[in-house]
Amino acid sequence: MLSEPIPINHTPMLNRIFHKLPFRLIELAICAVLVVLYLPVWLIHYTYAHMKGQAWLQAFPVLGQGGQCLSLRVAAPLSGGWSARFLSQPCIAHSTLLLAIFSGKLSLVGPAPVALDWRDNQPDRYLSRFQVRPGLIHTFLIRSRVNIAFEEERELALLDASNQGLFARLGLLLRAIPALLLGSDKPQTDLPDHIDLFFMTMANRTRDEAVTEILALVQSARPCRIAFVNPACVNIAMKNDAYRGVLEQSDLIYPDGIGIQIACKLTGRRLKDNLNGTDLFPALVEEMARQKRGLYLLGAREAVCKTLVEKLAERWPELRVCGYRNGYFKPEDEPALAEEINGSGADILLVAMGVPSQEFAIDRLLPMLRVPVTMGVGGLFDFYSGRIARAPLWMREVGLEWLYRLIREPRRLWQRYLIGNFVFMWHLARWRS
Repeated sequence: MLSEPIPINHTPMLNRIFHKLPFRLIELAICAVLVVLYLPVWLIHYTYAHMKGQAWLQAFPVLGQGGQCLSLRVAAPLSGGWSARFLSQPCIAHSTLLLAIFSGKLSLVGPAPVALDWRDNQPDRYLSRFQVRPGLIHTFLIRSRVNIAFEEERELALLDASNQGLFARLGLLLRAIPALLLGSDKPQTDLPDHIDLFFMTMANRTRDEAVTEILALVQSARPCRIAFVNPACVNIAMKNDAYRGVLEQSDLIYPDGIGIQIACKLTGRRLKDNLNGTDLFPALVEEMARQKRGLYLLGAREAVCKTLVEKLAERWPELRVCGYRNGYFKPEDEPALAEEINGSGADILLVAMGVPSQEFAIDRLLPMLRVPVTMGVGGLFDFYSGRIARAPLWMREVGLEWLYRLIREPRRLWQRYLIGNFVFMWHLARWRS
């Protein structure tokens, strides 16, 4: 049974109404345009449902502002062939929720609507989401569609509830456009564990699944190697047979970057998560710290490694950093280096030397190593040491992290991104044909 509605702070009421009025006018104007565009589709949907003897709309209850029960209506699923499946897509079936914005039940942007039993046993801090109207567009939706929803929905709902300013809400609305176009709403539970793309089979995992999988390999009877592949890696592999051969020998290949996600969408595939090393790293080392696992860092500059070790110790004091070394060594130094790594007691070796140098170094070192897991992680040390700033979260949400890096390092990265992105799409078109 529902508890009493959560009281709303109405003071100072005039200031709050004045503050919210501009966006209310904007969202009503946007909804009016969308309703006009959707009207023909709704008419077709209604006619199809009537001909099949089915109801057009179905109601479902959610909790709205103040914790009040709302009854929202969406188009009912249709039975039949491809036309019924097309009309039953969420972008069409849920479009009738636009009408709830006119009535004031929903906002265009805001915390996601939740089921009636959602607040059972929820800590009080999460109930503040009910201080504002729920929205069709919310942060969790955006990050889910671009595969970076690593935080709980309820945490992101607090973010949406607190960011109710005009520019914050407009920003959220604008960020939703590429997410809705490029992303997918297919549930993660319905996705395969592997994706075949280009010449390789990629592991399709959520971030938590990948962390569990990597740490499970620590118990492996033989050293394992893990690679991350982004569009630049594909471009290199297409013209470098040696690098391609090394990649094919990897025990696991994780998809990295918006380019791989776009390639999956264009070929009818869906990633569970964007498993770039930069997003995976904090979750991995946190679990390593909990399990008292050891880490060895190899790559980048000496000062970068030292700074990274200091920051790791500050954030995860229980993490065992068993050693580190810069990435400037010669092939004749590798036997001694392998012996040093073996003697460190590390469970995981991270190699940050850039592609394809790090994969070749791993391939040479692996026969001499007894470390259970070795991973090539590109520029990860530079990011987490603070030498290179990572793109703001809003740019990652809209798939523009590459543009941020290009702006920061144009001389080094212009060819990789301005030319490389087109080369990658050309390789994709050839592979599909």
